[in-house]
Amino acid sequence: MPTAAGVRMGKTKFMMVSHSPEDKVTYLSRQGGGGACIATTNKCIVIGIWSKDIMMSNKQPQTAGDCNELTERVAKFMRA
Repeated sequence: MPTAAGVRMGKTKFMMVSHSPEDKVTYLSRQGGGGACIATTNKCIVIGIWSKDIMMSNKQPQTAGDCNELTERVAKFMRA
């Protein structure tokens, strides 16, 4: 689980923004615009990573809100 000092995924360092123990979700940001959402279940860890420089299929920039919503939705599905 990420700590206040951050976590590296690939060659990118992410810093913890907030953590919700009740929801088992951690929100991370990275320098340069972007971040990640990590949600845990009893069976798996779901990681969503977003970057402001990459466009989604609808030609809109990726956002933290979209990443967080989709990551949490997948984790909720896996918990059921």
